[in-house]
Amino acid sequence: MKGTFAFLSLLGAALASPMPQGVTSAIAPSASAPAGCSSSSSGSFQITVVNVTSSSAKRDLDRRQQDGTLTLTLTGGVLKDQAGRTGYIAANRQFQFDNPPQTGAIYTSGWSLCGNGTLALGGSAIFYQCLSGDFYNLYDQTQGGQCAAAYFESLNGGSAPATATSLLMVSQPLLPSSPPSASSQMVSLEPPLL
Repeated sequence: MKGTFAFLSLLGAALASPMPQGVTSAIAPSASAPAGCSSSSSGSFQITVVNVTSSSAKRDLDRRQQDGTLTLTLTGGVLKDQAGRTGYIAANRQFQFDNPPQTGAIYTSGWSLCGNGTLALGGSAIFYQCLSGDFYNLYDQTQGGQCAAAYFESLNGGSAPATATSLLMVSQPLLPSSPPSASSQMVSLEPPLL
């Protein structure tokens, strides 16, 4: 009986302690960053989303940012916003910021900033903007016909090491001859050259 009481006391103490919420460890894709991309950036930067097929910005990220303009830092593959929240891919494949990332997060690290100004996750710089009412949600995989392939472009500051790729200057991104289909999963393309 004494052993049962001790066990129940320990069980009660364990249940009374708050359970950790969210993900506190780094979870990165297995693919490494594309050539010319670095997992750390000097300084902070802002990003915009550019539609791959039209090369035009479709969604300004600060529209849904509660603290004003979305300003990011990148250190060791971990993306943070100005409020210290981690940029990650949630269980529903959506790109979002939380501190800590929600339980079930798929990727909490593995980000890189490329010499051409694009942001990559693992081996890909292609993401998906999916229409939801009058705004777009962002995902690492397509979520259906309402989605279009996109990439994140750095607007200011932040830099990856200079490479031969980053020294090329063209006025429009170099895109595949046909846009990715809405049914394709994670498209692994080199980041578009800007």
